[in-house]
Amino acid sequence: MMFNENKPATPYEQVAVINTIAGNIPEANWDNLRRQFKIFFSEVVELARAFDEKDINGMRDAIADITVTNCGFPFFLNCDGGQDFLHVANSLLTRFDSSYEDAVLTAIKYKDRGVKTTFRETVYDGVSYWATVVAEESTDNVTGETLPVGKFLKSHKYRLPVFDPIAENTISRLTNDSEERESIIAIAHRLLDEKRN
Repeated sequence: MMFNENKPATPYEQVAVINTIAGNIPEANWDNLRRQFKIFFSEVVELARAFDEKDINGMRDAIADITVTNCGFPFFLNCDGGQDFLHVANSLLTRFDSSYEDAVLTAIKYKDRGVKTTFRETVYDGVSYWATVVAEESTDNVTGETLPVGKFLKSHKYRLPVFDPIAENTISRLTNDSEERESIIAIAHRLLDEKRN
């Protein structure tokens, strides 16, 4: 079997098929999610290595592997990754202002937070959008985050994504799990140390 234009599927559906063929069970538990994270993080390290080595094909492979591994998380959370992606993409669109007046209000919002900004108008499909970006490296005095030049900022009208509910038994299984495990941050540091050696 091969995925192609005659057998269309979203990346999430393709990865679910691959996981099923591999014998993985779409069971939401922290062990499955941690295993998926380890795979994901090792692919990020491979991308960094390919980047440092200026290995274009290695970068392309790692980017695709990261995408495939990332698409596996919803398989183990029993949620619709495609719908989650759609909700996040629509939320990201609310980062942009739809009028000059709103762009000015967004710039004022960030000025009050100590962030130096600029904004630019772009037209897509006949509609104007204003993107506000960091003009000079700044520290946001609300979050304490250092913002690099060029970072896209959120409109004063930004809306968080709202996700479809997932099965109550999935939520219960994950939130009632009290087994002690190595933290994800500790795993990331350990994996980085292993890759360095």
